[in-house]
Amino acid sequence: MGDVGLEIPYIAQRPMLIACSVDRRLLPRHCLINFLKARGLLNAQINFYSVALMGEEKFLHKLVHPYEKSVPGLAAAYASSCAGKHQWELLCGTTVGKRKG
Repeated sequence: MGDVGLEIPYIAQRPMLIACSVDRRLLPRHCLINFLKARGLLNAQINFYSVALMGEEKFLHKLVHPYEKSVPGLAAAYASSCAGKHQWELLCGTTVGKRKG
């Protein structure tokens, strides 16, 4: 789970993370958070464990919908990323969080 910056001891203390899909949940959420931080839109410290376990509707309500006006295409890029097509580079012009594989 190094793709999302999680070390083995961190995961061992939070076994619920193992139940989450890396490609369809952890990586898209990690990329979205990093994207918002890089744009200066998200300044708060985010607990990734809480974000990873957050229900989809709550996640969208807290971390996607509030930024849709500032970042056109954000919701579509997130949805596409959850479907396995990582498109953050379309929004920011660089490759962010693309998995090797």
